[in-house]
Amino acid sequence: MVSSSRGRPTMSDNNHQENGMSVEQDYDVVICGAGLGGLALARQLSLNKPGLRVALIEARGADIPKAAWKVGESTVEFGAHYLRDHLQLGSYLESAHLSKRGLRFFFGDARGKVQDRPEFGSAAPSPFITYQLDRGVLEHDLRQFARDAGTTLLEDCKVTQIEVGPDETPHLVRYKAGDGQIREITCRWLVDASGRRRLIQNKFDLSVPSKGHACSSAWFRVEGLLDVDNLVDPSERDWHERVPGQKRYLSTNHFVGEGYWVWIIPLSGNATSVGIVCRDAVHPFNTYNTFDKALAWLGDHEPRLAEFVAGRKPLDFRVMSQYSYTSKRIFSTDRWACIGEAAVFSDPFYSPGLDFIGMTNTITVDMIDRDMRGELKPTQVEIYSRYVILLNDQITRFNQHGYDYFTDEVVTAARVLWDVSAAWGYMCPQFFNYVLIDSEKQAALRKVTNTSYMLLATKLYALLDEWLAARKAGGGRFTYEFFNYLNQQWLLEFRKGNLQEHESIDALCAQHAINMEFFEKLIMAVFYLAVDDLYPERLAQLEPIRAFDISRLTLDPKRWSEVQTNVEKGEDFDFRYIYREMKSKLKLRATQ
Repeated sequence: MVSSSRGRPTMSDNNHQENGMSVEQDYDVVICGAGLGGLALARQLSLNKPGLRVALIEARGADIPKAAWKVGESTVEFGAHYLRDHLQLGSYLESAHLSKRGLRFFFGDARGKVQDRPEFGSAAPSPFITYQLDRGVLEHDLRQFARDAGTTLLEDCKVTQIEVGPDETPHLVRYKAGDGQIREITCRWLVDASGRRRLIQNKFDLSVPSKGHACSSAWFRVEGLLDVDNLVDPSERDWHERVPGQKRYLSTNHFVGEGYWVWIIPLSGNATSVGIVCRDAVHPFNTYNTFDKALAWLGDHEPRLAEFVAGRKPLDFRVMSQYSYTSKRIFSTDRWACIGEAAVFSDPFYSPGLDFIGMTNTITVDMIDRDMRGELKPTQVEIYSRYVILLNDQITRFNQHGYDYFTDEVVTAARVLWDVSAAWGYMCPQFFNYVLIDSEKQAALRKVTNTSYMLLATKLYALLDEWLAARKAGGGRFTYEFFNYLNQQWLLEFRKGNLQEHESIDALCAQHAINMEFFEKLIMAVFYLAVDDLYPERLAQLEPIRAFDISRLTLDPKRWSEVQTNVEKGEDFDFRYIYREMKSKLKLRATQ
Protein backbone atom coordinates (compact mmCIF):
# COMPACT_ATOMS: atom_id res chain seq x y z
CA MET A 1 0.00 0.00 0.00
CA VAL A 2 1.29 3.44 -0.99
CA SER A 3 0.54 6.30 1.38
CA SER A 4 -0.24 9.85 0.31
CA SER A 5 1.90 12.81 1.27
CA ARG A 6 -0.46 13.47 4.18
CA GLY A 7 0.02 9.98 5.54
CA ARG A 8 -3.44 8.63 4.72
CA PRO A 9 -3.48 5.42 2.67
CA THR A 10 -4.75 5.44 -0.88
CA MET A 11 -7.30 3.02 -2.28
CA SER A 12 -4.71 0.79 -3.89
CA ASP A 13 -6.18 -2.32 -2.30
CA ASN A 14 -9.21 -3.19 -0.18
CA ASN A 15 -7.70 -2.50 3.23
CA HIS A 16 -7.47 0.92 4.90
CA GLN A 17 -5.72 1.90 8.10
CA GLU A 18 -7.65 3.79 10.76
CA ASN A 19 -5.97 4.68 14.08
CA GLY A 20 -3.53 1.81 13.63
CA MET A 21 -6.31 -0.71 12.93
CA SER A 22 -6.96 -2.48 9.65
CA VAL A 23 -10.32 -1.52 8.15
CA GLU A 24 -11.36 -4.05 5.55
CA GLN A 25 -13.76 -3.29 2.74
CA ASP A 26 -14.95 -5.23 -0.26
CA TYR A 27 -14.79 -2.41 -2.82
CA ASP A 28 -13.36 1.04 -3.24
CA VAL A 29 -16.56 2.23 -4.93
CA VAL A 30 -20.06 0.75 -4.92
CA ILE A 31 -22.53 2.23 -7.39
CA CYS A 32 -26.18 1.57 -6.54
CA GLY A 33 -27.86 1.41 -9.93
CA ALA A 34 -26.64 0.33 -13.37
CA GLY A 35 -28.67 2.68 -15.50
CA LEU A 36 -26.96 5.12 -17.84
CA GLY A 37 -25.57 7.25 -14.99
CA GLY A 38 -24.11 4.36 -13.01
CA LEU A 39 -22.73 2.56 -16.07
CA ALA A 40 -21.18 5.76 -17.39
CA LEU A 41 -19.51 6.39 -14.02
CA ALA A 42 -18.16 2.84 -13.91
CA ARG A 43 -16.62 3.34 -17.35
CA GLN A 44 -15.21 6.75 -16.42
CA LEU A 45 -13.61 5.27 -13.31
CA SER A 46 -12.14 2.36 -15.28
CA LEU A 47 -10.60 4.82 -17.74
CA ASN A 48 -9.36 7.36 -15.19
CA LYS A 49 -8.67 5.19 -12.11
CA PRO A 50 -8.13 1.68 -13.47
CA GLY A 51 -6.81 0.31 -10.18
CA LEU A 52 -10.03 0.84 -8.25
CA ARG A 53 -12.30 -2.04 -7.22
CA VAL A 54 -15.76 -1.00 -8.43
CA ALA A 55 -19.09 -2.81 -8.07
CA LEU A 56 -22.42 -2.00 -9.72
CA ILE A 57 -25.64 -3.23 -8.09
CA GLU A 58 -28.66 -3.37 -10.40
CA ALA A 59 -32.18 -4.60 -9.74
CA ARG A 60 -32.78 -5.60 -13.35
CA GLY A 61 -31.37 -8.73 -14.85
CA ALA A 62 -29.18 -8.99 -17.92
CA ASP A 63 -32.07 -8.97 -20.42
CA ILE A 64 -32.55 -5.26 -21.21
CA PRO A 65 -35.31 -4.55 -23.76
CA LYS A 66 -34.17 -2.69 -26.85
CA ALA A 67 -36.07 0.36 -28.10
CA ALA A 68 -38.03 0.47 -24.88
CA TRP A 69 -37.85 0.88 -21.13
CA LYS A 70 -36.24 4.29 -20.57
CA VAL A 71 -36.63 7.87 -21.70
CA GLY A 72 -33.71 10.16 -22.52
CA GLU A 73 -32.74 9.27 -26.06
CA SER A 74 -31.69 12.64 -27.43
CA THR A 75 -28.30 14.25 -26.79
CA VAL A 76 -26.97 17.78 -27.20
CA GLU A 77 -23.37 18.93 -27.57
CA PHE A 78 -22.51 18.75 -23.86
CA GLY A 79 -23.71 15.18 -23.36
CA ALA A 80 -22.42 14.00 -26.74
CA HIS A 81 -18.96 15.29 -25.83
CA TYR A 82 -19.14 13.39 -22.55
CA LEU A 83 -19.98 10.10 -24.23
CA ARG A 84 -17.61 10.50 -27.15
CA ASP A 85 -14.55 12.03 -25.48
CA HIS A 86 -14.74 11.43 -21.73
CA LEU A 87 -16.02 7.86 -22.11
CA GLN A 88 -14.20 7.19 -25.43
CA LEU A 89 -17.32 5.83 -27.12
CA GLY A 90 -17.05 7.73 -30.43
CA SER A 91 -16.67 4.82 -32.84
CA TYR A 92 -19.26 2.79 -30.94
CA LEU A 93 -21.85 5.60 -31.10
CA GLU A 94 -21.30 6.08 -34.82
CA SER A 95 -21.89 2.39 -35.53
CA ALA A 96 -24.69 1.54 -33.07
CA HIS A 97 -26.77 4.75 -32.85
CA LEU A 98 -28.12 7.51 -35.06
CA SER A 99 -26.55 10.90 -35.69
CA LYS A 100 -28.92 13.70 -34.71
CA ARG A 101 -29.80 16.61 -36.98
CA GLY A 102 -30.31 19.24 -34.35
CA LEU A 103 -33.62 20.61 -33.09
CA ARG A 104 -36.79 21.00 -35.13
CA PHE A 105 -40.05 22.72 -34.18
CA PHE A 106 -43.46 22.96 -35.81
CA PHE A 107 -45.69 25.84 -34.71
CA GLY A 108 -49.10 27.20 -35.56
CA ASP A 109 -52.39 25.54 -36.45
CA ALA A 110 -52.14 21.88 -35.43
CA ARG A 111 -55.40 21.14 -37.25
CA GLY A 112 -54.11 22.52 -40.50
CA LYS A 113 -51.63 21.05 -42.93
CA VAL A 114 -48.15 20.34 -41.60
CA GLN A 115 -46.57 22.08 -44.59
CA ASP A 116 -48.38 25.28 -43.61
CA ARG A 117 -46.95 25.31 -40.09
CA PRO A 118 -43.90 27.53 -39.47
CA GLU A 119 -40.85 25.26 -39.15
CA PHE A 120 -37.67 26.00 -37.19
CA GLY A 121 -34.82 23.57 -37.82
CA SER A 122 -31.87 22.77 -40.04
CA ALA A 123 -31.50 21.68 -43.65
CA ALA A 124 -28.15 19.93 -43.24
CA PRO A 125 -26.31 17.93 -40.57
CA SER A 126 -25.03 19.82 -37.56
CA PRO A 127 -21.31 20.64 -37.73
CA PHE A 128 -20.94 19.12 -34.26
CA ILE A 129 -22.13 15.51 -34.09
CA THR A 130 -24.76 14.62 -31.51
CA TYR A 131 -26.79 11.44 -31.23
CA GLN A 132 -30.22 9.86 -30.96
CA LEU A 133 -29.68 7.01 -28.52
CA ASP A 134 -31.48 3.74 -28.12
CA ARG A 135 -31.20 3.56 -24.34
CA GLY A 136 -31.85 -0.18 -24.22
CA VAL A 137 -29.04 -0.88 -26.67
CA LEU A 138 -26.69 1.61 -25.02
CA GLU A 139 -27.17 0.29 -21.49
CA HIS A 140 -26.91 -3.32 -22.64
CA ASP A 141 -23.59 -2.57 -24.33
CA LEU A 142 -22.27 -0.47 -21.44
CA ARG A 143 -22.85 -3.41 -19.13
CA GLN A 144 -20.64 -5.54 -21.32
CA PHE A 145 -18.01 -2.80 -21.48
CA ALA A 146 -18.08 -2.70 -17.66
CA ARG A 147 -17.55 -6.45 -17.40
CA ASP A 148 -14.70 -6.25 -19.89
CA ALA A 149 -13.05 -3.54 -17.77
CA GLY A 150 -13.17 -5.73 -14.66
CA THR A 151 -16.09 -4.02 -12.91
CA THR A 152 -18.16 -6.33 -10.73
CA LEU A 153 -21.77 -6.28 -11.94
CA LEU A 154 -24.33 -7.63 -9.49
CA GLU A 155 -27.49 -8.04 -11.58
CA ASP A 156 -30.97 -8.97 -10.41
CA CYS A 157 -30.00 -7.52 -7.02
CA LYS A 158 -32.09 -4.84 -5.31
CA VAL A 159 -30.52 -2.52 -2.73
CA THR A 160 -32.56 -2.71 0.47
CA GLN A 161 -30.46 -0.67 2.89
CA ILE A 162 -27.48 1.67 2.91
CA GLU A 163 -25.48 2.67 5.97
CA VAL A 164 -23.00 5.53 5.71
CA GLY A 165 -19.94 4.83 7.82
CA PRO A 166 -18.69 7.65 10.07
CA ASP A 167 -15.20 9.08 9.64
CA GLU A 168 -13.05 6.46 7.92
CA THR A 169 -15.40 3.54 8.55
CA PRO A 170 -16.52 1.76 5.35
CA HIS A 171 -20.07 2.16 4.13
CA LEU A 172 -22.41 -0.83 4.14
CA VAL A 173 -24.81 -1.79 1.36
CA ARG A 174 -27.39 -4.55 1.82
CA TYR A 175 -29.20 -6.01 -1.16
CA LYS A 176 -31.61 -8.79 -2.01
CA ALA A 177 -30.11 -11.12 -4.57
CA GLY A 178 -32.03 -12.93 -7.28
CA ASP A 179 -32.10 -16.09 -5.18
CA GLY A 180 -33.93 -14.24 -2.41
CA GLN A 181 -30.93 -14.10 -0.08
CA ILE A 182 -29.96 -10.86 1.70
CA ARG A 183 -26.29 -10.06 1.20
CA GLU A 184 -24.09 -7.13 2.08
CA ILE A 185 -20.91 -5.50 0.85
CA THR A 186 -18.75 -2.66 2.15
CA CYS A 187 -17.02 0.18 0.35
CA ARG A 188 -15.11 3.39 0.86
CA TRP A 189 -17.17 5.43 -1.62
CA LEU A 190 -20.93 5.01 -1.99
CA VAL A 191 -22.53 6.38 -5.16
CA ASP A 192 -26.29 6.63 -5.54
CA ALA A 193 -27.25 6.04 -9.16
CA SER A 194 -30.67 4.61 -8.28
CA GLY A 195 -32.61 7.15 -10.33
CA ARG A 196 -35.88 8.26 -8.81
CA ARG A 197 -35.52 5.88 -5.88
CA ARG A 198 -32.95 8.44 -4.65
CA LEU A 199 -31.68 6.25 -1.85
CA ILE A 200 -29.38 8.81 -0.24
CA GLN A 201 -31.68 11.80 -0.78
CA ASN A 202 -34.55 10.01 0.93
CA LYS A 203 -32.40 8.59 3.72
CA PHE A 204 -31.11 12.02 4.74
CA ASP A 205 -34.21 14.04 3.79
CA LEU A 206 -32.34 16.09 1.21
CA SER A 207 -34.93 16.19 -1.58
CA VAL A 208 -36.54 19.52 -2.46
CA PRO A 209 -39.54 20.00 -4.80
CA SER A 210 -38.96 21.75 -8.10
CA LYS A 211 -38.93 25.52 -8.00
CA GLY A 212 -40.48 25.80 -11.46
CA HIS A 213 -43.97 25.20 -12.82
CA ALA A 214 -45.62 21.84 -12.24
CA CYS A 215 -45.08 19.87 -15.46
CA SER A 216 -45.65 16.21 -16.30
CA SER A 217 -45.01 13.80 -19.14
CA ALA A 218 -46.07 10.56 -20.81
CA TRP A 219 -44.19 8.67 -23.51
CA PHE A 220 -44.18 5.46 -25.47
CA ARG A 221 -42.32 3.71 -28.26
CA VAL A 222 -43.77 2.18 -31.41
CA GLU A 223 -42.25 -0.17 -33.95
CA GLY A 224 -40.95 1.31 -37.15
CA LEU A 225 -39.95 4.79 -38.22
CA LEU A 226 -42.41 7.65 -37.79
CA ASP A 227 -40.93 9.85 -40.49
CA VAL A 228 -42.35 13.36 -40.20
CA ASP A 229 -41.70 13.88 -43.91
CA ASN A 230 -44.51 11.40 -44.50
CA LEU A 231 -46.94 13.82 -42.89
CA VAL A 232 -46.75 15.90 -46.07
CA ASP A 233 -47.74 14.70 -49.55
CA PRO A 234 -44.77 14.19 -51.90
CA SER A 235 -46.39 16.64 -54.32
CA GLU A 236 -45.45 19.47 -51.92
CA ARG A 237 -42.00 19.62 -53.48
CA ASP A 238 -40.91 23.00 -52.08
CA TRP A 239 -41.53 21.79 -48.53
CA HIS A 240 -39.64 18.54 -49.04
CA GLU A 241 -36.73 20.07 -50.92
CA ARG A 242 -35.89 22.61 -48.21
CA VAL A 243 -34.59 19.67 -46.13
CA PRO A 244 -33.01 17.42 -48.78
CA GLY A 245 -32.93 13.64 -48.61
CA GLN A 246 -35.99 13.20 -46.36
CA LYS A 247 -33.86 13.65 -43.22
CA ARG A 248 -36.22 15.56 -40.91
CA TYR A 249 -36.75 12.39 -38.90
CA LEU A 250 -33.16 12.52 -37.59
CA SER A 251 -33.89 15.72 -35.68
CA THR A 252 -35.55 15.83 -32.31
CA ASN A 253 -38.88 16.94 -33.72
CA HIS A 254 -41.10 19.09 -31.50
CA PHE A 255 -44.75 19.80 -32.24
CA VAL A 256 -45.69 22.65 -29.92
CA GLY A 257 -48.73 24.55 -28.75
CA GLU A 258 -50.07 26.33 -25.71
CA GLY A 259 -48.43 24.80 -22.63
CA TYR A 260 -47.12 21.66 -24.34
CA TRP A 261 -44.57 20.05 -26.62
CA VAL A 262 -44.63 16.63 -28.23
CA TRP A 263 -41.42 14.90 -29.23
CA ILE A 264 -40.76 12.46 -32.07
CA ILE A 265 -37.32 10.78 -31.81
CA PRO A 266 -36.01 7.93 -34.01
CA LEU A 267 -34.19 4.99 -32.44
CA SER A 268 -31.56 2.84 -34.11
CA GLY A 269 -33.48 -0.39 -33.53
CA ASN A 270 -36.25 0.49 -36.05
CA ALA A 271 -38.48 2.13 -33.47
CA THR A 272 -39.66 5.65 -32.64
CA SER A 273 -40.11 7.41 -29.30
CA VAL A 274 -43.16 9.64 -28.87
CA GLY A 275 -43.57 11.85 -25.82
CA ILE A 276 -46.04 14.40 -24.47
CA VAL A 277 -44.81 17.10 -22.06
CA CYS A 278 -47.27 19.56 -20.54
CA ARG A 279 -47.65 22.28 -17.98
CA ASP A 280 -50.17 20.88 -15.50
CA ALA A 281 -52.07 24.14 -15.16
CA VAL A 282 -52.88 24.05 -18.89
CA HIS A 283 -53.15 20.31 -19.54
CA PRO A 284 -53.96 18.22 -16.43
CA PHE A 285 -51.87 15.06 -16.12
CA ASN A 286 -54.96 12.84 -15.89
CA THR A 287 -55.95 13.79 -19.45
CA TYR A 288 -53.05 11.81 -21.01
CA ASN A 289 -51.67 9.47 -18.32
CA THR A 290 -52.71 6.20 -20.05
CA PHE A 291 -51.99 5.13 -23.61
CA ASP A 292 -55.62 5.47 -24.68
CA LYS A 293 -55.88 8.89 -23.04
CA ALA A 294 -52.60 9.95 -24.66
CA LEU A 295 -53.94 9.04 -28.12
CA ALA A 296 -57.13 10.96 -27.38
CA TRP A 297 -55.08 13.94 -26.17
CA LEU A 298 -53.06 13.88 -29.39
CA GLY A 299 -56.33 13.74 -31.31
CA ASP A 300 -57.44 16.94 -29.60
CA HIS A 301 -54.17 18.86 -29.77
CA GLU A 302 -52.03 17.32 -32.54
CA PRO A 303 -54.51 15.45 -34.75
CA ARG A 304 -52.06 14.88 -37.63
CA LEU A 305 -49.73 13.08 -35.21
CA ALA A 306 -52.63 11.12 -33.75
CA GLU A 307 -53.44 9.83 -37.24
CA PHE A 308 -49.77 8.99 -37.69
CA VAL A 309 -49.67 6.88 -34.53
CA ALA A 310 -53.13 5.32 -34.81
CA GLY A 311 -53.14 1.54 -35.17
CA ARG A 312 -49.58 1.07 -33.94
CA LYS A 313 -49.08 -1.13 -30.92
CA PRO A 314 -46.96 0.52 -28.21
CA LEU A 315 -43.80 -1.25 -27.12
CA ASP A 316 -44.17 0.40 -23.72
CA PHE A 317 -45.88 3.30 -21.99
CA ARG A 318 -44.42 5.38 -19.15
CA VAL A 319 -45.44 8.50 -17.25
CA MET A 320 -43.87 11.03 -14.88
CA SER A 321 -46.07 13.33 -12.86
CA GLN A 322 -44.41 16.62 -11.86
CA TYR A 323 -41.08 15.21 -12.93
CA SER A 324 -38.61 17.94 -11.86
CA TYR A 325 -36.98 18.16 -8.43
CA THR A 326 -33.92 19.56 -6.75
CA SER A 327 -31.91 19.00 -3.56
CA LYS A 328 -30.22 20.48 -0.51
CA ARG A 329 -26.97 18.55 -1.09
CA ILE A 330 -25.80 15.92 -3.56
CA PHE A 331 -22.13 15.37 -2.57
CA SER A 332 -20.52 14.85 0.83
CA THR A 333 -17.11 14.62 2.44
CA ASP A 334 -18.58 11.52 4.12
CA ARG A 335 -17.61 9.83 0.84
CA TRP A 336 -20.95 9.62 -0.89
CA ALA A 337 -22.29 11.12 -4.09
CA CYS A 338 -25.62 11.28 -5.90
CA ILE A 339 -25.45 11.27 -9.69
CA GLY A 340 -27.91 11.73 -12.53
CA GLU A 341 -31.58 11.45 -11.54
CA ALA A 342 -30.60 10.32 -8.05
CA ALA A 343 -29.30 13.88 -7.55
CA VAL A 344 -31.54 16.40 -9.33
CA PHE A 345 -33.79 16.44 -12.38
CA SER A 346 -34.40 19.56 -14.43
CA ASP A 347 -37.04 20.18 -17.05
CA PRO A 348 -36.31 17.86 -20.02
CA PHE A 349 -36.65 20.50 -22.76
CA TYR A 350 -33.31 20.58 -24.66
CA SER A 351 -32.50 17.10 -23.29
CA PRO A 352 -30.20 18.08 -20.37
CA GLY A 353 -30.39 14.70 -18.58
CA LEU A 354 -27.13 13.34 -19.99
CA ASP A 355 -25.47 16.70 -19.35
CA PHE A 356 -26.16 16.33 -15.64
CA ILE A 357 -24.93 12.74 -15.71
CA GLY A 358 -21.69 13.99 -17.25
CA MET A 359 -21.34 16.78 -14.68
CA THR A 360 -22.13 14.73 -11.59
CA ASN A 361 -19.99 11.81 -12.75
CA THR A 362 -16.99 13.98 -13.55
CA ILE A 363 -17.25 15.70 -10.18
CA THR A 364 -17.57 12.32 -8.44
CA VAL A 365 -14.42 11.01 -10.14
CA ASP A 366 -12.62 14.19 -9.08
CA MET A 367 -13.77 13.83 -5.46
CA ILE A 368 -12.59 10.21 -5.35
CA ASP A 369 -9.26 11.29 -6.80
CA ARG A 370 -8.91 14.07 -4.20
CA ASP A 371 -9.81 11.61 -1.46
CA MET A 372 -7.11 9.22 -2.66
CA ARG A 373 -4.59 12.06 -2.36
CA GLY A 374 -5.92 13.12 1.04
CA GLU A 375 -7.03 16.47 -0.39
CA LEU A 376 -10.82 16.33 -0.30
CA LYS A 377 -11.97 19.57 1.35
CA PRO A 378 -15.47 20.35 2.69
CA THR A 379 -15.48 23.73 0.95
CA GLN A 380 -14.78 22.14 -2.44
CA VAL A 381 -17.50 19.52 -1.96
CA GLU A 382 -19.98 22.23 -0.99
CA ILE A 383 -19.05 24.25 -4.10
CA TYR A 384 -19.69 21.19 -6.26
CA SER A 385 -23.10 20.59 -4.68
CA ARG A 386 -24.18 24.19 -4.96
CA TYR A 387 -23.01 24.49 -8.55
CA VAL A 388 -25.03 21.51 -9.83
CA ILE A 389 -28.12 22.35 -7.75
CA LEU A 390 -28.13 26.00 -8.83
CA LEU A 391 -27.63 25.08 -12.49
CA ASN A 392 -30.44 22.53 -12.29
CA ASP A 393 -32.79 25.11 -10.78
CA GLN A 394 -31.86 27.77 -13.33
CA ILE A 395 -32.30 25.44 -16.30
CA THR A 396 -35.69 24.34 -15.01
CA ARG A 397 -36.78 27.94 -14.47
CA PHE A 398 -35.74 29.16 -17.92
CA ASN A 399 -36.92 26.04 -19.78
CA GLN A 400 -40.35 26.11 -18.21
CA HIS A 401 -40.66 29.87 -18.61
CA GLY A 402 -40.21 29.26 -22.33
CA TYR A 403 -43.39 27.14 -22.47
CA ASP A 404 -45.23 30.48 -22.59
CA TYR A 405 -43.70 31.16 -26.01
CA PHE A 406 -44.79 27.97 -27.81
CA THR A 407 -47.79 29.73 -29.36
CA ASP A 408 -45.49 32.18 -31.18
CA GLU A 409 -42.96 31.01 -33.77
CA VAL A 410 -40.99 34.27 -33.93
CA VAL A 411 -40.53 34.74 -30.18
CA THR A 412 -39.62 31.05 -29.79
CA ALA A 413 -37.08 31.34 -32.60
CA ALA A 414 -35.35 34.17 -30.73
CA ARG A 415 -35.58 32.19 -27.49
CA VAL A 416 -34.04 29.03 -29.01
CA LEU A 417 -31.24 30.99 -30.67
CA TRP A 418 -30.40 32.48 -27.27
CA ASP A 419 -30.59 29.13 -25.49
CA VAL A 420 -28.43 27.36 -28.08
CA SER A 421 -25.88 30.17 -27.85
CA ALA A 422 -25.95 29.95 -24.05
CA ALA A 423 -25.34 26.21 -24.14
CA TRP A 424 -22.41 26.62 -26.52
CA GLY A 425 -20.89 29.71 -24.92
CA TYR A 426 -21.68 29.28 -21.22
CA MET A 427 -22.07 25.60 -20.30
CA CYS A 428 -19.98 23.78 -22.89
CA PRO A 429 -16.71 25.70 -22.39
CA GLN A 430 -16.77 24.84 -18.69
CA PHE A 431 -17.12 21.14 -19.43
CA PHE A 432 -14.91 20.93 -22.51
CA ASN A 433 -12.12 22.68 -20.59
CA TYR A 434 -12.62 20.94 -17.21
CA VAL A 435 -13.39 24.25 -15.50
CA LEU A 436 -15.77 22.41 -13.17
CA ILE A 437 -12.89 20.69 -11.40
CA ASP A 438 -10.09 23.24 -11.89
CA SER A 439 -10.00 26.04 -9.30
CA GLU A 440 -7.20 27.85 -11.16
CA LYS A 441 -9.35 28.17 -14.29
CA GLN A 442 -12.35 29.20 -12.20
CA ALA A 443 -10.36 32.00 -10.57
CA ALA A 444 -8.99 33.17 -13.93
CA LEU A 445 -12.47 33.34 -15.46
CA ARG A 446 -13.83 35.30 -12.51
CA LYS A 447 -11.20 37.98 -13.12
CA VAL A 448 -12.42 38.59 -16.68
CA THR A 449 -16.14 38.40 -15.92
CA ASN A 450 -17.73 41.82 -15.70
CA THR A 451 -21.35 40.78 -16.22
CA SER A 452 -23.34 37.89 -14.80
CA TYR A 453 -24.63 35.51 -17.44
CA MET A 454 -27.74 34.85 -15.34
CA LEU A 455 -28.54 38.57 -15.19
CA LEU A 456 -28.24 38.72 -18.99
CA ALA A 457 -30.45 35.66 -19.43
CA THR A 458 -33.06 37.10 -17.07
CA LYS A 459 -33.09 40.34 -19.07
CA LEU A 460 -33.43 38.48 -22.36
CA TYR A 461 -36.41 36.50 -21.11
CA ALA A 462 -38.05 39.68 -19.75
CA LEU A 463 -37.64 41.21 -23.21
CA LEU A 464 -39.22 38.13 -24.80
CA ASP A 465 -42.15 38.41 -22.39
CA GLU A 466 -42.78 41.97 -23.56
CA TRP A 467 -42.50 40.93 -27.19
CA LEU A 468 -44.91 38.02 -26.76
CA ALA A 469 -47.48 40.19 -24.98
CA ALA A 470 -47.38 42.78 -27.76
CA ARG A 471 -47.78 40.14 -30.48
CA LYS A 472 -50.66 38.49 -28.60
CA ALA A 473 -52.34 41.88 -28.43
CA GLY A 474 -52.30 42.05 -32.22
CA GLY A 475 -48.93 43.63 -32.86
CA GLY A 476 -46.10 42.23 -34.90
CA ARG A 477 -45.71 41.77 -38.63
CA PHE A 478 -43.23 38.89 -38.96
CA THR A 479 -43.54 35.14 -39.38
CA TYR A 480 -41.58 32.56 -41.39
CA GLU A 481 -42.02 29.39 -43.39
CA PHE A 482 -38.67 27.83 -42.53
CA PHE A 483 -36.07 29.26 -40.17
CA ASN A 484 -32.86 27.38 -40.93
CA TYR A 485 -30.98 28.19 -37.74
CA LEU A 486 -27.84 26.22 -38.52
CA ASN A 487 -27.00 28.38 -41.52
CA GLN A 488 -26.89 31.54 -39.41
CA GLN A 489 -23.23 32.42 -39.87
CA TRP A 490 -22.98 34.37 -36.61
CA LEU A 491 -24.18 31.29 -34.74
CA LEU A 492 -21.82 28.91 -36.53
CA GLU A 493 -18.84 31.18 -35.85
CA PHE A 494 -19.79 31.35 -32.20
CA ARG A 495 -20.06 27.56 -32.03
CA LYS A 496 -16.65 27.17 -33.66
CA GLY A 497 -14.98 29.29 -31.00
CA ASN A 498 -16.47 27.39 -28.08
CA LEU A 499 -16.92 23.67 -28.71
CA GLN A 500 -13.27 22.90 -28.17
CA GLU A 501 -10.64 22.48 -25.50
CA HIS A 502 -8.51 25.62 -25.42
CA GLU A 503 -4.74 25.30 -25.38
CA SER A 504 -4.21 27.58 -22.38
CA ILE A 505 -5.99 29.41 -19.59
CA ASP A 506 -5.30 32.70 -21.40
CA ALA A 507 -7.03 31.40 -24.53
CA LEU A 508 -9.97 30.19 -22.45
CA CYS A 509 -10.29 33.57 -20.73
CA ALA A 510 -10.06 35.42 -24.05
CA GLN A 511 -12.90 33.34 -25.46
CA HIS A 512 -14.92 33.85 -22.29
CA ALA A 513 -14.61 37.63 -22.67
CA ILE A 514 -15.74 37.32 -26.30
CA ASN A 515 -18.70 35.21 -25.19
CA MET A 516 -19.94 37.66 -22.58
CA GLU A 517 -19.82 40.55 -25.05
CA PHE A 518 -21.52 38.33 -27.63
CA PHE A 519 -24.42 37.68 -25.25
CA GLU A 520 -24.87 41.44 -24.92
CA LYS A 521 -24.87 41.77 -28.71
CA LEU A 522 -27.46 39.03 -29.06
CA ILE A 523 -29.80 40.72 -26.58
CA MET A 524 -29.47 44.00 -28.49
CA ALA A 525 -30.13 42.18 -31.78
CA VAL A 526 -33.28 40.59 -30.38
CA PHE A 527 -34.44 43.97 -29.10
CA TYR A 528 -33.80 45.55 -32.50
CA LEU A 529 -35.67 42.74 -34.28
CA ALA A 530 -38.60 43.09 -31.89
CA VAL A 531 -38.77 46.84 -32.55
CA ASP A 532 -38.68 46.15 -36.30
CA ASP A 533 -41.51 43.65 -35.83
CA LEU A 534 -43.72 45.86 -33.65
CA TYR A 535 -42.79 49.45 -34.51
CA PRO A 536 -40.88 49.51 -37.83
CA GLU A 537 -41.62 53.21 -38.27
CA ARG A 538 -39.64 53.95 -35.10
CA LEU A 539 -36.52 52.00 -36.02
CA ALA A 540 -34.82 55.02 -37.57
CA GLN A 541 -34.60 56.82 -34.25
CA LEU A 542 -32.52 53.94 -32.86
CA GLU A 543 -30.09 53.73 -35.75
CA PRO A 544 -27.55 56.24 -34.33
CA ILE A 545 -27.14 54.14 -31.19
CA ARG A 546 -24.11 51.85 -31.40
CA ALA A 547 -24.85 49.97 -28.18
CA PHE A 548 -27.75 50.10 -25.73
CA ASP A 549 -27.80 49.96 -21.97
CA ILE A 550 -29.15 46.42 -21.59
CA SER A 551 -30.45 47.06 -18.09
CA ARG A 552 -32.83 49.67 -19.54
CA LEU A 553 -34.05 47.86 -22.63
CA THR A 554 -37.83 47.84 -22.99
CA LEU A 555 -40.34 47.53 -25.80
CA ASP A 556 -42.54 50.20 -24.23
CA PRO A 557 -42.12 53.25 -26.52
CA LYS A 558 -43.14 55.54 -23.67
CA ARG A 559 -39.85 54.67 -21.95
CA TRP A 560 -37.61 54.90 -24.99
CA SER A 561 -35.79 57.91 -23.70
CA GLU A 562 -34.14 55.44 -21.33
CA VAL A 563 -33.36 53.02 -24.16
CA GLN A 564 -31.57 55.63 -26.25
CA THR A 565 -28.53 55.56 -24.02
CA ASN A 566 -25.33 54.98 -25.93
CA VAL A 567 -23.11 52.67 -23.89
CA GLU A 568 -19.38 53.02 -24.43
CA LYS A 569 -18.10 50.26 -26.70
CA GLY A 570 -15.25 50.02 -29.16
CA GLU A 571 -15.77 51.31 -32.70
CA ASP A 572 -15.84 47.72 -33.98
CA PHE A 573 -18.77 46.81 -31.70
CA ASP A 574 -21.67 45.72 -33.90
CA PHE A 575 -24.82 43.79 -33.07
CA ARG A 576 -26.78 44.63 -36.21
CA TYR A 577 -25.14 41.92 -38.31
CA ILE A 578 -26.89 39.39 -36.05
CA TYR A 579 -30.19 41.26 -36.41
CA ARG A 580 -29.88 41.41 -40.20
CA GLU A 581 -29.21 37.70 -40.57
CA MET A 582 -32.07 36.75 -38.24
CA LYS A 583 -34.44 39.07 -40.14
CA SER A 584 -33.41 37.50 -43.45
CA LYS A 585 -35.29 34.33 -42.42
CA LEU A 586 -38.54 36.18 -41.73
CA LYS A 587 -41.38 37.32 -43.95
CA LEU A 588 -44.40 39.53 -43.47
CA ARG A 589 -47.58 37.95 -42.22
CA ALA A 590 -50.17 37.39 -44.93
CA THR A 591 -52.43 40.05 -43.42
CA GLN A 592 -49.73 42.71 -43.62
